[in-house]
Amino acid sequence: MPEILVLCTGNVCRSPMGEAFLKHHVRARGIEGDYYIHSAGTGVYGPTVDGVFRGYPASERAQYVMESRGLTLEGHRSKRMVPELLDSADLVIAMAREHLRDALHLYPDVTERAFLFKELDELIEKGPLPPEFNLAIAELNSRRNSPWDAVALGWDADVDDPIGGDVSLFETCAAEIEMLSARAADALWLSADR
Repeated sequence: MPEILVLCTGNVCRSPMGEAFLKHHVRARGIEGDYYIHSAGTGVYGPTVDGVFRGYPASERAQYVMESRGLTLEGHRSKRMVPELLDSADLVIAMAREHLRDALHLYPDVTERAFLFKELDELIEKGPLPPEFNLAIAELNSRRNSPWDAVALGWDADVDDPIGGDVSLFETCAAEIEMLSARAADALWLSADR
């Protein structure tokens, strides 16, 4: 079962929305049981209960904008990006350059499977992909010189962080993630056969 990990900073806004949109596209294609999609944050810290980090729920504004689209973030709890999560992921989608950089530093073996979300979109635009998921990811990786090139891109390569902003900022962020998720799904999950 291919595993997709979506990254942002606190795992309470962008990455939970990305996770929810990707899960929605998998469900819509009738292949929900074929993929494991989850999210984590590069800067997730907080109190522990009996030595276990319990995480935070998605931000209220993120929950609101997703509910307005018929999706829910109910039950989401933030978790930290750790090497084990990167090791098991077949595809890592980073919302911003700092998240990609942190993933590459923490677990260099993820290099060929980790992409910025906007970078992934641009690579998909270069042509059709093989039908097998892992071959499609390998093809996407072959279309770039190095993931470090993406880390060096300008600020417009990032999905902007809405944290601390008003609902309209969250709406703008959700709309961008929704579009990127739909385009990724169209390329990676053309049918239930994939």
